[in-house]
Amino acid sequence: MKNEKQFYEQCILILGREIEVLKKIGALQTIIRQAVSGREWTDFEAHNQALNGLGFEFEALEAERVGLLAEMGAAGGQGDEKRRFYALVSCFSPELRDELARMYRALKFETMRIRMTNEALVTYLAGAKNMMAGFLEAAFPERAGRLYTHQGTQSAPDMRSVVLNHRF
Repeated sequence: MKNEKQFYEQCILILGREIEVLKKIGALQTIIRQAVSGREWTDFEAHNQALNGLGFEFEALEAERVGLLAEMGAAGGQGDEKRRFYALVSCFSPELRDELARMYRALKFETMRIRMTNEALVTYLAGAKNMMAGFLEAAFPERAGRLYTHQGTQSAPDMRSVVLNHRF
């Protein structure tokens, strides 16, 4: 059985790694947002794949942290994760408790920042898609919103980029 210091060190390590991954995700989201607004599509797929990889890394760290909390005995309690976490750290000495609480708040702050940035990007992309669909409907009403490939077959209505000829 691990003692308080071992649990503290392991939890601090996991929280720190989660925060690092979230900061990498945030930096990559900024690059993606700038690429979208600058219409730089060359590395867009690579950025999305990197973002997915970081998401999987974060999920693994989150599962590790939840497992550690379960091992520490906090997961058996009622309520949400936040309540269980603070109930667990209340058993630690004041200096360890303060550091764990500070790291947990930093993790939650980074999570909220990432979520807000992501929602803003999704809203922007949905608006751009709707604007483009409206433009195509007005410019080509006979197509009734359908898009076609350069071979003349109907294209699926997905989020792929639409490139218009610069000469009309």
